[in-house]
Amino acid sequence: AATEKLGHRCRAQRAEDKDDKNKEVGLGTEETNAKALDQLLERRYKTLKAKVNLAKSMTKDAVNKRQGNFVTYGWILIMNLAIRQLLSVVVINTTKGNLVVVGASFQMMVFAINAAMLIVFRPYTCDRIVRTEAGMLTILFLILFSACLKDLLTSHVNAHLYRPVIDGLAQAIDAFALVVVGIACLVPLYEMLGLASKLFSWYTEKDQLLNDIY
Repeated sequence: AATEKLGHRCRAQRAEDKDDKNKEVGLGTEETNAKALDQLLERRYKTLKAKVNLAKSMTKDAVNKRQGNFVTYGWILIMNLAIRQLLSVVVINTTKGNLVVVGASFQMMVFAINAAMLIVFRPYTCDRIVRTEAGMLTILFLILFSACLKDLLTSHVNAHLYRPVIDGLAQAIDAFALVVVGIACLVPLYEMLGLASKLFSWYTEKDQLLNDIY
C-alpha cells in the first residue's frame, strides 16, 4: 500500500510538472505571436510611411524640374508692375478724350502679351494661379474687344443696320464682367476650402496610417 501510495504521488507530481511545462510553452507561444504581430505592424507602418514619402518626393521633384529665369524671378516687378500697370496708366492718360478706342486697343495688346507670357513662362509654382490669371486676362481682353467693336459700330453711319450686333455685344460685355466678378469671389473661397482640407488631412494622417495598417 505504501508503495502504491508513493507511486501515485510520483505520477501526480509528474503530471503537475508536465502541466507547468505546457503552461510555460503556451506563454512563450503567446509572447512569440505578440512579438511577431508587433513586428508585422511595424513593417506595414514603415511601408505605408515610405509610400507617402515617395509620393511627396515625386511631387517635389516634378515641381523642382521647372527651372526659372530672369523674367520669372522678377515677374511681379517686370510684368505685373512695369509692363501691365505702368504701361496701362500711360496708355489711358495719353489716349483719353477722343482716342478711347485707340487706348483700349493698346490695352488689349498689353493683356494679350501678358496672357501669352503667362502661358509660355508659367512663372508661378502652382498651375492654378497661372490658369486663373491667364483666364482673367483673356476675359478682360474679350471685354475690351467687345467694347471697341460696339463703339465702332455705334459710330457707324448705318448703325441702325447693326443694332442686333450692338445689343449682342452689350450683353456679352455684361456676361464677361459677371464671369470676372464670379472668378474673383469664388477662387479665394476655393483656396480656403483647399487649405482647410490640407490642415484636416495633416491632423488625421497618423490615424489614417493606423487604420490602413489594421
